[in-house]
Amino acid sequence: MKNINWGRSVLVLVVYIFLAFIFYNNHQNTIQIIKSEYTAKQNLVEKSIYSTIKFADSINQVIEDKLHDEMLAHSLALLAKYRQDPAVSNWQLAVLKEQFGKSDIYIINRDLIITESTVESDVGLDFKNYPSFSKVLRGYLEGGEFVADQMDLSTMTGELMKYTYMPTPDRQYIFELSFNITKNYPVIEGLDVFSVVSNLKNQYPFVDAVTVYRCGETTNGILKLSKEQPYYQRIDDDLIKKYALQALNTNEIQIKTVTDSASKTTCTYKYIPYSYKVKGEISWWNSHVVEIIYNDSAMLKDINREKVFFWESFLTLTAVYVAFIFVIIRLIKKSEYLAFHDPLTALPNRKLFAEFFNLKVSQARRYNKGFAIFFLDINDFKIVNDLHGHKTGDRLLQEIAALLKGNLRQNDIIARWGGDEFAVLLFPLESEQALGNVALKVSNLFVGPLEIPELAAQVFILGVSIGISIYPRDGSSLETLIQKADTAMYYAKKQHLKYAVYSPKMKQQA
Repeated sequence: MKNINWGRSVLVLVVYIFLAFIFYNNHQNTIQIIKSEYTAKQNLVEKSIYSTIKFADSINQVIEDKLHDEMLAHSLALLAKYRQDPAVSNWQLAVLKEQFGKSDIYIINRDLIITESTVESDVGLDFKNYPSFSKVLRGYLEGGEFVADQMDLSTMTGELMKYTYMPTPDRQYIFELSFNITKNYPVIEGLDVFSVVSNLKNQYPFVDAVTVYRCGETTNGILKLSKEQPYYQRIDDDLIKKYALQALNTNEIQIKTVTDSASKTTCTYKYIPYSYKVKGEISWWNSHVVEIIYNDSAMLKDINREKVFFWESFLTLTAVYVAFIFVIIRLIKKSEYLAFHDPLTALPNRKLFAEFFNLKVSQARRYNKGFAIFFLDINDFKIVNDLHGHKTGDRLLQEIAALLKGNLRQNDIIARWGGDEFAVLLFPLESEQALGNVALKVSNLFVGPLEIPELAAQVFILGVSIGISIYPRDGSSLETLIQKADTAMYYAKKQHLKYAVYSPKMKQQA
């Protein structure tokens, strides 16, 4: 019995551990799914920004090629006019602007001063006040060839502009044309990366910030682009310079992480390169690096929510499992009880009596002791059934069982053997005299009338016949000892004795 109970306990524990393992494994998988979802969203953000830049560059390239050809043609037309009429002060620039498709015209003299322009506010502007750019203009003037800048944001207005430069053959003037792409191509407004960044930040709360940088070939050329003034802002942060340039040089995403020790949150900085190439070479001024800062607080919030859900569910599972096991154990114990006990009297039945017998045999051998088996038969019980019915007879058997239990020792084993027969195992056997005293005590229980509480008007006069066998003198098996106790019981009944201890002569007389 103990081995069976121990085995069940182990099985219950193993099943619980198995269920807990599956539950925990599912919890870990859910956390991985949450992390994968955030990684997928990050990839979506990065692809959206990259695709926007690439698409905008494709549109810009189409516009640039078209403007390049048109502005070259307009510059050649100005050069032809100059050959015919070198007196540029007499030119009607407003008329020429209309002919040139809204390109503004600037005529810069050899001293690098704007002498004539369709933009009157710029007339008189002296580029010598801007040493770097004046050096570039001087090179254009002496170079003698048409030069077209790439499309670029104006540092003054933030609008997308294109500039071309055509020096006169005599090196006296530079004809500069400027075209406002933003104003004349409104579709460009909807293609800028800043609008996409704003939408992505609103859509994904884990995106803390997105910054676009333009890089030169050296660490001195890192500029932050903005849609608001200042449109260009020089960056002095060495780490940003390092990661941005490394991203462009390797054409690979660069990553750094920063953990806040107070909030336990981690920010991930990603530097995503967009290399603009011309004839296979990187055009540094038109290449970008996008810095995206991700904050994992939203992901940690989802993970913590999953952890709370896991523990709530796990505790619920544990409670349900314990309740289920409790019910199962109760049912098993009830089933076992019914298998080893008499359902009418709640006394052990033959099967359980045999278990106790084997246990007592082991103890008797270990301690060199003996024990006795009493076999009881209720006299005249058949008359009770015949006169009062089996229901009353059953009730009387319950009272007899209670009577025996209440008057024998707690460690004496009492069992209903069947019908109106009972068996008692007394351990240890002290002496035959003591055995006789116990037998007389049991017999005297039936001397007076028996009453059933709910049938107070009726009394029952019964007797009992007791046969006794002794281990190991009369045998070592339960079957043998019961058989000999039964023989002794019949001998006592026949001789009208209260009890009889088995002896071989009883069998001979039978």
